[in-house]
Amino acid sequence: MLSNRFSIVFLLALSLSLPAEAEPAKGDTRLVLEALKTIVIDPGHGGENEGCIGPANVREKVVTLEVALEIERQLRARTRSEVILTRRTDRFIGLRERTRLANEKNGDVFISVHMNASPTGSGVGIETFLLSATASDEETRRLVEREEGEIPIHAEVETVRKGELDSVLLDMQLRAAHTLSERFASRIQEAMIRTTKATSRGVKQAPFAVLKEAKMPAIVLECGFLTHPKEGFLLLNADYQKVIAKGVVDGLIRFDQSLRSDP
Repeated sequence: MLSNRFSIVFLLALSLSLPAEAEPAKGDTRLVLEALKTIVIDPGHGGENEGCIGPANVREKVVTLEVALEIERQLRARTRSEVILTRRTDRFIGLRERTRLANEKNGDVFISVHMNASPTGSGVGIETFLLSATASDEETRRLVEREEGEIPIHAEVETVRKGELDSVLLDMQLRAAHTLSERFASRIQEAMIRTTKATSRGVKQAPFAVLKEAKMPAIVLECGFLTHPKEGFLLLNADYQKVIAKGVVDGLIRFDQSLRSDP
């Protein structure tokens, strides 16, 4: 009798120690993403690096965190993937630290969330960037300078040089990630435009330092122009932030499906 009781207790303890995914709860309809087990979301800026300024003097760093948290909520509700945020509070993180964290956590994809800005306030729309050694045009060069230029000197931006970037791109693992980044960027951009109905500014390439060391498909997502008189207020709207997040999650699911159908 004692041995039977011990066996029951042992089996019960063993079942409780199993990972959650080993025995999904009944009625759990969340998707299992086969390729994207770990998704890293990076809310751009933070701390003393405030980013651009939008309506009512709202800083970019605030909006990027709000959107990133909403992406996390929707990912957890719709999928069974692990979601990691590079920051959850208003704190400064160096550009290289963000992708290094993603590498350490074995992230399968990396999305750095940003809001765009234009000097005249006329810029509008969504665009997605992947890594390249050089900016494709003058506007893109200014964007990279704006996103990285306000960061204090200890953020290591001063150490990013074209020759160093070129040498990293020659690394086989990073080259493979870069190739997949093109497909990843396209899926996210397409889903974002389909969901938000915003103006599409397309998929572009730029030398963003935050993407430099990523060993997985990695993109910078500019969710819209915080400086635009209409789009800026829209980006502050919680309901629209949910629409943005839905577009990102839709894009992640489609990217995962594309990897399964055409690896």
